[in-house]
Amino acid sequence: GSQENSGCWIEVVTSPTPACEADETPAPRTALGLAVQSAVLAITPVALFPIILTQSTGASDAFSYWAVFSMLVVNGAATIAQAFRIGPVGSGLILVPFPSPTAIPFCILALQQGGTTTLAFLIVVSGAFQLVVAMRMAIFRRIFTPAISGAILILLLLSLVPTIFRQLGEVPDGAPSVAAPLCIFVTFVVTVGLLIRGSSLWRAWASIAGIAAGCVVAMATGIFDFGPMARAPSGGLPLDGWPGLSLDPGPAFWPLLPVFLFLSVVSVLQGNSIILATQRVSWRARRAIDFRRVQGATVGIGLANILAGLAAVMPLTISPRGAAFAQQTSCASRIIGVLTGALLIAAAFFPKSWSLLIGMPEPVVAVYILVLLGPLMVEGMKLIVQDAPDYRTSLVIGTAIAIGLGLQTGFVSLPVGTTWEAVLRTALTGGGAVLVLLTLFAEFRRSRVEHIRVNLDMEELPRLNQFMDRFSSRNGWNKAMTHRLQAITEETLHIMREGDARDDSEGPKWLVIDATRAGPLAEIEFKGVSGDEENLEDRMVLLSQRMPGGAESEIPELESLVARDAAVRLLQHYAASVNHSQYFDVEIITVRVAAPTD
Repeated sequence: GSQENSGCWIEVVTSPTPACEADETPAPRTALGLAVQSAVLAITPVALFPIILTQSTGASDAFSYWAVFSMLVVNGAATIAQAFRIGPVGSGLILVPFPSPTAIPFCILALQQGGTTTLAFLIVVSGAFQLVVAMRMAIFRRIFTPAISGAILILLLLSLVPTIFRQLGEVPDGAPSVAAPLCIFVTFVVTVGLLIRGSSLWRAWASIAGIAAGCVVAMATGIFDFGPMARAPSGGLPLDGWPGLSLDPGPAFWPLLPVFLFLSVVSVLQGNSIILATQRVSWRARRAIDFRRVQGATVGIGLANILAGLAAVMPLTISPRGAAFAQQTSCASRIIGVLTGALLIAAAFFPKSWSLLIGMPEPVVAVYILVLLGPLMVEGMKLIVQDAPDYRTSLVIGTAIAIGLGLQTGFVSLPVGTTWEAVLRTALTGGGAVLVLLTLFAEFRRSRVEHIRVNLDMEELPRLNQFMDRFSSRNGWNKAMTHRLQAITEETLHIMREGDARDDSEGPKWLVIDATRAGPLAEIEFKGVSGDEENLEDRMVLLSQRMPGGAESEIPELESLVARDAAVRLLQHYAASVNHSQYFDVEIITVRVAAPTD
């Protein structure tokens, strides 16, 4: 988009998508307007789900208002934290958490069997478990792949579709027969019409305009509920509803703990898929996936869940609304996340502000969610295609989606207890469990892995060459393949030494190499201590775009630049594919090598 003073202007019709990247700043009025829209659209589920929880358990009005208040504050704080990258916390993207709808029946069960203390302990432990998974995410890299994340995103949307379509017909008793169809038609036409045919400015406000038009029709037909606003207090801090803290989790804690831990794993899988999709729509040029952003987002949601547990409210998960919002508005600036979080916190102190939104009719909300989340189905497909899965991975993904769809529609029944049947009854949880189990089984059946650990030093090269010679011989490859494997090892060693920014006082520098056969290819994994910020895949893209005699010929230090990139160019020449995954504690370069044809 057109830029001024490092800012960006969303109104430019010809801007590429996104017009404003994650690290850019939109014009102040544009930023505030988009943040208001984002907050308005986020408040409804954030406030409504804890109300459903407390009303289902017969809780007092004081606890209900405390639950909504604390949910808005925790969500707001988590949204702000996600917009930054402070140490291991945050993703630097627009990520809006919201209460996990999947957890609602089990939170009700925890409140009924053990009370608020049991629920608090379950959520705190689940949040701590997510922190552990986030900090050791490299261990689960075979599960947290783009292809698997794309499948999880599709399963998430499949699990939401039945609920969305049920909402389309939910109107108060005695409402006119035309009320729901008319609300649906007006909301859909206004929203989709502006998104398809409107200018960039109107596209940014399409959701609000569609919801407003649908609500006007709802008021005219008498199905808009003004009751929540009339009953809501004017404002204040509802501390009288906080149940307090106790060190006794109660006898119901242990039977429910496995369910909550499983839900936290599903939440991590869901969050990873959404973060990958958000990264795709947050930059104009294609970038390699940054798994440190994934880790930071998971750490942030784990900390938010610990806070939610201390407040005795629902667990949080990462919502796909951030990625969808960036797509719709063409603005992925993280400033929108900061302002959205601040507005959510402010709204917590003024119940009248969010209670009116709860009165919106279900058909209007359903149309909005359907239009908002629809494009993310395509993003899930893109993640799968981008990862170029082989037949084995395609079989795993296809089977898991089919089983998840069968569980969601009720065509498949499970011989498990009532509690676990409720857990696995959705496409996301049931299909996700199948996806993880099949992926683990496929990895268990991998070919034999050769392993070596050395110091990150060029003096180790003779030892590494002997290792590659043995590996090639055991798999029946010729000398040409052996030389190619050795060349790739040498160039990767150069690259990892170059990227190692630590000094010698920080301890020995190590390198672990795992080599295995993947059909006709050799798959070599180089694992070392996390080093440079720059991703090797992005460097390869930049190198392929450089032309002889171009701007780089004017660089004074051309000789050092050529030397720096020589190893990358040679690696790119020899390898069939290169993947560079960077985590907080380790970086992994995975190189696939095809045998020479001559």
